[in-house]
Amino acid sequence: MSAIQLEVTIPTYNRIGSLRATIEALLPQLTPEVAILIMDNASDVPVTYEALGIADPSSQARIRILRQPANVGGSANIVSCFLNATAPCLWLLSDDDLLEPDAVQTLLASISAHPDAIFYNFDFHGVRRQTRVTSGLAGLVDSFERWGDILLMSNCVFRVSSLLPWSRVGIHYAYSYAPHIAMLLHALGREEKAFLSHTRIVSANSGREEGVKWSLMQMALTRMAILDMPMPQSVRVTLGHKIFADFGVMNYSFLFCLRLALKGQIAEARYYYGKIAVENLRFRSLSSRFVAAAMHFGLRFPKLVIILIRARYGQDALDRVVGADRADVYW
Repeated sequence: MSAIQLEVTIPTYNRIGSLRATIEALLPQLTPEVAILIMDNASDVPVTYEALGIADPSSQARIRILRQPANVGGSANIVSCFLNATAPCLWLLSDDDLLEPDAVQTLLASISAHPDAIFYNFDFHGVRRQTRVTSGLAGLVDSFERWGDILLMSNCVFRVSSLLPWSRVGIHYAYSYAPHIAMLLHALGREEKAFLSHTRIVSANSGREEGVKWSLMQMALTRMAILDMPMPQSVRVTLGHKIFADFGVMNYSFLFCLRLALKGQIAEARYYYGKIAVENLRFRSLSSRFVAAAMHFGLRFPKLVIILIRARYGQDALDRVVGADRADVYW
């Protein structure tokens, strides 16, 4: 029997329908070198073989299910994937992303072709035109095109032996919503290799989301925390610009705060937007800071701001965010 080389590790919470569909798509792609680990973050209904509809003993033998004793949060559950991994390489797969039909084959081929890499990352947004190998922290930060391609955990395979010693860093920077990337940035050092592929292994999960979602408001508040890690200032500036370019600060973040202001929570809205602006406008221009200050002041008059936004962007765009359920600070 072949030794397990890749463990597909799926952190999950209250998404049994999406998880079942993901497992159904994954099982036909498995080879003897691949196993599955499901990290159940104390879902209301425990994840079991029965809940997944898996009755075949041979399929059950390919899947380990571990359950947290309590909900430890999404980031801590991701770190737990590394703490419980048993294979040399770990694929962090979201429970609701759609797999490409040759995803596992692509991963195994990439690992085999680049055995000295500690990180394997794939294209998601269609902007990566060529495959490349980078060296060290600066090499990776200079080379990736979009922060979202790196942040999306389903796009990422890690060499466990290189990242496991940095588990404490993942736990410390859980607040950044990117614990796996915090561990990686520490592990890369000056010479460790990363493999960036122009191929795709997952696609958008449109129509499959269910249950608890990541809070976009919380991400806006905390995404720049990863810049507080020890790193050369030149790398910090480059990374900060790339994170900002992917998320910005003037769109969802402001509208979520506007939603609070419309509920009469003006002080809370101005507190959160002020913090978001300070965190996200590091290394930005004076004009960007001026616009943010004006928007911060505008939260004192939410009804007037609504009129201005409706005139500029339309009612549909306004309703999509101000009426959204992902503005909650806690999830």
